Amino acid sequence: MNKEEILKMEAGEKLNAAVAVVMGDDLEHSWTGGAPKSGIKYCTRCNAPDWAPAAVLRHCSVKLYSEDISVAWLVVEKMKVEDYCQVGGRFCDSLVDMCPDNEELLFWLSPEAICKAVLIARLG
Repeated sequence: MNKEEILKMEAGEKLNAAVAVVMGDDLEHSWTGGAPKSGIKYCTRCNAPDWAPAAVLRHCSVKLYSEDISVAWLVVEKMKVEDYCQVGGRFCDSLVDMCPDNEELLFWLSPEAICKAVLIARLG
């Protein structure tokens, strides 16, 4: 994925999944046995049965990074720990590039922008 492809992404499932990889999230379900005789297994995270549609199962394991500022802020905190968020760092530079006016950076800061910035910063 290159910078142009990242910038074209919209908030939602694909962007969330890409950021989840950067964040090191475990995207696999953890199954546990249900009723002893039924043989149905349930996800320990979302309690969905193993027969649930793939869209349901996929959604429960990916955080809403590009849609919820409180979740996106986890990305900012990780970038601080990894020194990407210093002035002149790749993460901050990516955010600034996406803002129409650097003085209004906080106004334009959105979960989607944070997600795109971290993906661009990781391009290297």
